[in-house]
Amino acid sequence: MSRTKSSTQDLKRDNRGWLKGKRRRWTKKDEEKIQIIHQQLKNDPYQFYIGTSAINQEWRKKYPETPLCHP
Repeated sequence: MSRTKSSTQDLKRDNRGWLKGKRRRWTKKDEEKIQIIHQQLKNDPYQFYIGTSAINQEWRKKYPETPLCHP
């Protein structure tokens, strides 16, 4: 591709990527809540599912005002 092989292209100045230390998807608090929900599901002998779908369902029950998937 000619656009990627251009000698005039300055790869150091394209300003893409993510700021170092900034979280992309969840805040630290959200991650902690997710871990707590996961541990509760894991430790419950009556729970068979402890994956993403189960965590999403529990999140919606506990925090209906806050969506789990942030844009």
